[in-house]
Amino acid sequence: MEERVTEKTHHSTLARDGRFVSITLVSVLATLGTNVVSPALPAMADAMGVSDSRVGLVVSMYSVLAMVSVPFTGVISDIYGRRTVLLPSVFLFGLAGSAIAIVDSFETILFLRAIQGVAYAAMMPITVALLGDLYGGSKASTAQGLRVGANGMGSAVVPILAGFLAGLSWNYPFLLYLVAIPTLLIALFWLPEPSHSAIFDRGTWRTIRTYVRNLRNEAGQVNLRVLLFGEAVRDFIRYGLLTFVPLFAVRELGASVAVAGMVLSVRGVVYIGIGPVSGRIVAWFSRKRVLIGSLLISATSIVLMPFSPSFVWLGALLGVYTIGDSLFSPVIKDAVTVIASDERRGGIVSGMNMFKYGGQASSPVVFGAILGLSEFSRIFFISALIAIVYASLIFIYTDSSL
Repeated sequence: MEERVTEKTHHSTLARDGRFVSITLVSVLATLGTNVVSPALPAMADAMGVSDSRVGLVVSMYSVLAMVSVPFTGVISDIYGRRTVLLPSVFLFGLAGSAIAIVDSFETILFLRAIQGVAYAAMMPITVALLGDLYGGSKASTAQGLRVGANGMGSAVVPILAGFLAGLSWNYPFLLYLVAIPTLLIALFWLPEPSHSAIFDRGTWRTIRTYVRNLRNEAGQVNLRVLLFGEAVRDFIRYGLLTFVPLFAVRELGASVAVAGMVLSVRGVVYIGIGPVSGRIVAWFSRKRVLIGSLLISATSIVLMPFSPSFVWLGALLGVYTIGDSLFSPVIKDAVTVIASDERRGGIVSGMNMFKYGGQASSPVVFGAILGLSEFSRIFFISALIAIVYASLIFIYTDSSL
């Protein structure tokens, strides 16, 4: 009973906390990097005259640049402050994304997506680090869960809207990135700078070298090392589904582009319901058990997806997958931020996100190659196998007290 009261108190105080609201809005904006693009991929492929396997580069280019940039954005945010890095990134993300609406070259689209990837490399990891900076204990788990739930609201609405707009013209969905303007204005007013940010002498290379050495030593802990790969595994699977589920729905099940967007929006509905209660579920069980259980739930649903007789069944299975994913996402982030030290949390989270973006970048390429040589079912089977293997690694190598 006390846990439920505490959870409700956390929800109430966070909802009134301008710092949390501004951080969450930036996080929701960052999710548009895939939620806008994925429903538009079939229409974009047809309009640009590119193959289904090649159109996945729109996702990969974004993720590759995010992967390359994230080690620098995390360290720079630890040295110069979260706000200093985050606000320009929000502006750049919105500018590059909305500019795609007025171009007519596939190569230019890839270039603008690369710019977005650089901006995203700061946005998502810094929002995660900021919540770790500002909140502790069960409130931190609740904050991460509410952030995922808010992201879920975007994931419920945006794919439907993007799919509808893509049915009118492939480039219309990219106008949605203009929401970066009000998000930036709110962040300018409310976004905090944690008291222990920008703690280094900005001109001292010796301090930076010491920081990097300590960061490497901290990340080398076995418990943390296994968890740092969690987001890579999650997003290798997730981006494979985000890229190829719409194509599977259109090519194999005969769905329209708008319907494919509706299938993806199921994820958002589940995120809204499950993400905010992750803190309570962790209190009932443990982070380790939740991580393993969520991976097994996702794997079970993924392996059944290629047998879907209709897009309705596909959407239902995607919803079951998202139950696991919406538990895994906040808990893996919370686990890493809890273990990481205050002084190096930004760098640790950025390291986790570097692996994450590696998963995002490689997934469409790897699965695109598999699709070129085989069929959609192989994508689903391999994804399920990866989830099971990683669940086994968590079971074997992480502390039972996690």
